[in-house]
Parts: sequence; structure tokens; C-alpha cells
Amino acid sequence: MSESTVPFLLLAQGPTAIAESERIARAAERSIGLSLRRATIPERELLVLTTREVEGLDSASASRGGLSFALAKRPGSHWVARVLPASEVDDVKAPLAANDAFALFDPARDAWTIGRSHPGLRTFYYQVAGRGGIRFAASTQLRGLLAASGATPSVDRAAISRYCCNGFFLDPETPFREFRSLLQGEVLRERGSAGDWQLVADVSLRSLPIASSVAGSPSPTERVRERLIAAVAARTEGSGDVACMLSGGVDSSAVAAIAAKLLGKKVVTYSLVFEDEELSEAKYATAVAKRLATDHHNVLLKQPDFENALDWLLGSLDVPTADAVNSLMICRTVAEAGHAVTLAGVGSDELFGGHECMRRVPRALRLLGMYSHLPRFGRAGVRGLAALALGTREESWLPSHGLRGKFMALLDEERPDPLAVYLLSRRVLVPEALRHLAPEVPPESYASLPPSMMRRFEGDYAGKDLLKQLSYCEQEIYLRNQLLRDLGMVGVACDLDVRLPFADKDLVEAVWSLPASAVFLEGRPKTFLIECVKDVLPIEAYDRPKLGFVLPIGHWLSGAISSRLEELSAKTGLLEQLGIDPTTLKAIARDCAGAREKIFYNREWCLFVLLDWCARHL
Repeated sequence: MSESTVPFLLLAQGPTAIAESERIARAAERSIGLSLRRATIPERELLVLTTREVEGLDSASASRGGLSFALAKRPGSHWVARVLPASEVDDVKAPLAANDAFALFDPARDAWTIGRSHPGLRTFYYQVAGRGGIRFAASTQLRGLLAASGATPSVDRAAISRYCCNGFFLDPETPFREFRSLLQGEVLRERGSAGDWQLVADVSLRSLPIASSVAGSPSPTERVRERLIAAVAARTEGSGDVACMLSGGVDSSAVAAIAAKLLGKKVVTYSLVFEDEELSEAKYATAVAKRLATDHHNVLLKQPDFENALDWLLGSLDVPTADAVNSLMICRTVAEAGHAVTLAGVGSDELFGGHECMRRVPRALRLLGMYSHLPRFGRAGVRGLAALALGTREESWLPSHGLRGKFMALLDEERPDPLAVYLLSRRVLVPEALRHLAPEVPPESYASLPPSMMRRFEGDYAGKDLLKQLSYCEQEIYLRNQLLRDLGMVGVACDLDVRLPFADKDLVEAVWSLPASAVFLEGRPKTFLIECVKDVLPIEAYDRPKLGFVLPIGHWLSGAISSRLEELSAKTGLLEQLGIDPTTLKAIARDCAGAREKIFYNREWCLFVLLDWCARHL
């Protein structure tokens, strides 16, 4: 079941697409680093590029009857494009349910309909309006669209500022105005003039009902256990040795345990480890692997290895991101060992409440609720005392202030809004920093979500329970826009199929249908998941501190990376295009350099990646 690594595909329609097919193919190959297969359908002025063999593509390209092909053979996992009569195009339920993403062309209307399933595990980009001789283009890689365009796109400064706040782009935004991405579960149709897209379907978790218990039915743990085992089985069917990325935590250990102990698979596990024992999970992963009797490999990453791989890492990114580096490094090792497929535990924290924000946000909301009821002079007094006590009287927005700076930003909120406080908990830079870094961008552009995404957070979007709302935020915002997008890039860069049992549609719906009280239990995080698989899950996987799957980049930024950031910061033309203030950028870089032992590396890293990526593609 191909998931996060659905192969690159580009559809481009228009006379230029056919006439310049050779140029587009060469440019696309350079941009993604993989060889492409090409087919043209002159009757439709349609160019198709793909990195894999496509069943029926050759015959379709020679047929006057239209186009119909898919990039994977298993239902629910592939990218499909078809030319259909209007009556079939009008009903989008079937392609939305059966495909990861799709593009349907109605020759009677001369219009495209595009969609992405929920959960659509591969980002799907499209050209908003015609550019040059290309009337329509869509791809699972943004760089493919850039290659097809052949022209320098215009920077979306609002999207850039939102990226600087979050460390990742939020659907439907990209760095460029001309290109957008579909939200998961979204279907758009061309209407009237080119570039006018109409929303015809919008499916998300909020549309799923909460199930009520029925006498005699399986317990919640039994139902979820059954779904999880089925999800792992579906992703290992027909496999010999099963590769699994193992951190030694609950999520990856549960996947490996099910594959090894319940399905009887021979499991090969890989862990990325470091010389810094505070960050390395080697002892936990090794202990779990020993209990599960896997063929285990600890992959030691040192600073010289990271620096030598830096150009490859940066060149592998389809869009800027403050993460993905860890996944790129471990997945490259897995692929070099000869595996075409690997399992990962991504998606569990967001589903079962594993991230620390599930505990921090409720505490922050309670405090903010009391604070917001104070009179104005009372709030001013509290804020002043907090700034004095925390040592943040000046420039509390600088990254070195860490959680103290976020606490001061919390006191700027007018009311205890769960979404606003959740977003603050996930910020790489607080909104006040963007007022200095991107002074020409209105604050409302980066203070919240893109408008089309905001519609999913209106009204009673996840019931009345706060933890349910936070899990919804985790899945719709963080998982969909950072983790899954990053793994999509990783899969293409390493030519590795990363399969995610915790993102299985049936499993997600089974957990989401349960009341919050059944899933988010008191005590240890993810207690519910542990209870589901406790008979096979080694105790070392959960009787331990949570470290997270991170790199010690903060210790490594003082070398060549720091000098490269200085060089990029001196490119005044690039900064002007992005709307970034050079003085503030240098101030943030100096601040991060002086606090690398205290703060998480992604504050400085996310800006470095953005500048490097834009320097390559603008």
C-alpha cells in the first residue's frame, strides 16, 4: 500500500506542455533527482510525467478515447487521472473514496475537477491559473510545477510569514501565489474563467459522528486493537523482511511488536542515534529490539556526517520545512540497506494525545481564563510583574526566551481561545517576532490559519471536549501539514515507501468515533494505546521519558551552517523578495547563536532552510 510516497506525477495541459515536453521533462528530472517516464496525448494537449511505470499509460497515450491511469494498483493509495463525460465528473464521491488524489477532465465543459482524499497522505499541488501556454497543471511535487512553468513565480509574502511562525506551510499555501495545495478531503472544480475554482466537497474529521456504546459490542480497546493490527497487516502483506524505523517509544515499538509478535514477520529495525546520550534513544531502541527479537541496527550520526550530507538534505526538500532532516537521514540508511518499504509510527501522538501540547494548552487556557477576567489595569500589572520575574522586559519575542517568551505572548491573547493557544504552543517564532521580521505583512496574515483552512475550525468543530479539540488540531494542522508532507518529500528523495499504520483511515475513524473520556485517560500519555497492545509491547517502550525523534543540530550550527546562514542573510535582493527585514533576521540569528544550548534548534534552522530553498528556486 503506497502511502506517503506516492510517486511524483505531473499533468500539464496546453500547447506549451506538448511543444516543450522535452524541456519540462529535463527540468523536472533535475528538480526531483529521479528519471521520468513521459507520455503525451496530442488530442488533449496533455503531457504526463511520472517516476514509475504506469499500467496502461502507453496504450492510453495512443488512444483517442481519452486518458485513464493510476500510479499504484491498490485501492485507496494512488493518484488517478481520467477524461470522463460530464455525468461521471459530477459525482466525485467514488474517486474521492478510492484514490489518494485525482484529477478528472470533462471535455464537454472543458474543465478540470481535482480532489484529495481524507486522509490524503500525499500533498497535491495545482496551478491556480494558466501560465504562458500551460492552461492546467497538477503534481504531487511543487518543484514539478515550477519546472513545467519555466517562469519565475511571484512570492506569497503572507504564506512566507506564516511559515516563519510555524516552521511549515499550511494548506493551501505554498511559497508562491501561482501554486496552491489541496486540503485533505477537499474537491475543487474549475468554474468560468481560468483560475476560478469552486469548492464542491470538503470532508474532514469533524464530519464523523461520535459512537455510543452498545451492549455486547467489543470494548473500545478491543475495537482499536483490531483496527491497528489490520492496519499493520495491510502494510506488510506480501512482504518478506519488514523494515521498521524504531525510536524505542510507544508508537514505533507498537508497530514493530505487532509485525513481529502477532503477524510473525521477520522485522529489521533501524534507529538514528547520537554521541550525545541526552538526545540519543539508543538504549531504549536497543532494549525494545532485543525484547522483540528484531534484526536491529543503530545508525550513529556524527556532526561531520551531517555536514557532508547537508547539500543533499537541502536539495531534497520540495518545500521549506523546519523538520524532515531526521527522517531523511534514517530513511536514506534504510533505502541503502536494500529496503523498498519501511514502517513508521508517525500519526500516533496526534491520534492518542501524546504531544506535550495536550497538557500545556489546558493549563494555559485555565490561566488565561482567570487573567482575561481582570480589569485592564489589573492585566497590565500582572503582565509587568511576569516580565520582571521571567526576565523578559525587553524583546520577549526573541527565540532565546523560549517558553518564557511564549508565556508573555499568551498574555497578549484577549480571550481563552483553544485554537489560538494551540497555535501558540506550536509556534517556532511568536507573532510579535513577525511584526519585526516581516513588517509589511498584516499581523492577521500569520496570527491564525489560512481562510480556507479556518472553515474547518468554525463552530463546534470537534465537540465540546477540549482534548478532542486539541487532537483535532494536531491531526488537521500539525500531522497533515508538517509530518505527512515531510515524509512525502523523504519518500521521493530516498525512493522509499514509508507506510504509516497510525494514519490508516479505518483506524483513525475508529479512534475518532470514541468519546474523549475513553481515549485520553489520566496518567501516562497514550495509556489507551498502551492498553490496546500491552500483551506484546515491551515495558521499555513506555516506562521511560519521551525524547522525541530529533537531531542535535543546535550543537552543530556553529560551523559551516552558521557561515552559510550569514551569506544568505546578506542577499538583500532575496530578502526583499520575501519581505524579510535584514536587521531583524540578523538579530534573531545572533540571539539563537547565543542560546544554542538552551533552545530547540528549529528556530534558527527554519529560517536557514527557507532562505536556502528560495535562493535555489527564485
